[in-house]
Amino acid sequence: MLRVGIVGSQGHLGSHLSDILMRNTPHEIHHIVRDESPSLDLDVVFVAVRPQDLGEMLDSWEVGDYLLVSFVAGVPISYYQEKGFHNVVRAMCNLYFHNLAYYPPHPRKPLEVLDQIAGRAFGVDNEDELNVLTSVVGSGLAYTIGLMEQMSNYLLEHTTMPAEWCEATVIELFSSATNYTGTHDFINFQETISAIASKGGTTEAGLEAMPSIEKALELATQRSRELGKEFGNADSEE
Repeated sequence: MLRVGIVGSQGHLGSHLSDILMRNTPHEIHHIVRDESPSLDLDVVFVAVRPQDLGEMLDSWEVGDYLLVSFVAGVPISYYQEKGFHNVVRAMCNLYFHNLAYYPPHPRKPLEVLDQIAGRAFGVDNEDELNVLTSVVGSGLAYTIGLMEQMSNYLLEHTTMPAEWCEATVIELFSSATNYTGTHDFINFQETISAIASKGGTTEAGLEAMPSIEKALELATQRSRELGKEFGNADSEE
C-alpha cells in the first residue's frame, strides 16, 4: 500500500482521480491544499492544478523523495527539475482515466499506480508527444461539447422544439456514438461513416461541408509547446 497525495482534488480531473484511487486501490489517500507542502513520507504526489497556479505553489514546498506525477498541461519536466524536484513524471489523460500517457517511459521510481488508475497506460519516448496528446486528450472534451452546443443551437433555431429537448437529443446522439464505438476493440472510422452515410443522402451532404479540426489541434499543440517555453523563461527571470 502506498501513501498518495493529491493536489487539486477539488477540480474536475483531481476529483475523478481521487474517486478512482479510493474505489479501485488500497492506497492511503491524502488531499493536499495548494498552500500546504506535501508530507515527506508520501510515496506519490499527483498534481492537477492550473499552470498559472503551479510556480508559487512549488516554491512553497519542501522537496521530498516522493514521485511527483504532473497532469499540468504544457509544463515540462525541466521546470520541476529547476525547482529541485527530480523524481517527476509528466502525464496526460482523459477525464475518466480510460487512457493515460506519460513521460519518461522508464522513470526512476516504478509506476504501478498509473496502471492501477488508468484503463490503459503507455509511456512515450519523447516528451513533446505529450504536447500533441494535450491537443486531443486534454482539450478534446471541450471541442466535443462545443460541437454538441452548435448542434443543439441549430435545432433550437430551426425547429419549434424546446431547448431541453434539443439538448437531450444531442446528448443522446453523442452517447449513442460512444456506446457504439465502445463495443469494439478496433473501429475503422471511415468504414463506419460510410455505413451511415448513404450515397447522395443528407449525411453525405453534411460531411462534405464539415471543416477539418486539424487546424484547431495544431494550434492547441503549439500553445502547449509555448507554455513550456514560457515556464522555462519565467523561471530563468526569477
